[in-house]
Amino acid sequence: MPIISEIQGIKIYMNFGDGEHNPPHIHGFSGGHDCAIGLDGKVLNKGKMKEKEIKIIVNFVLQNSSKLNEMWETQKFERI
Repeated sequence: MPIISEIQGIKIYMNFGDGEHNPPHIHGFSGGHDCAIGLDGKVLNKGKMKEKEIKIIVNFVLQNSSKLNEMWETQKFERI
């Protein structure tokens, strides 16, 4: 999965595989933990990610939602 962005040590990525499932979402990875956040900002799976990190990722999604939705639809990678 290509890394879209890295914020405060949190890697943000999106799976561009043919079999990727809905709803549209990104993944955050930090400290060995992974979470999934919908492109609407809804937490889909927080795993063992710290709440502070989840808030950072949700804010990133909300600030970049149009670009992230475009990437989901076109499956064209762009670093933000």
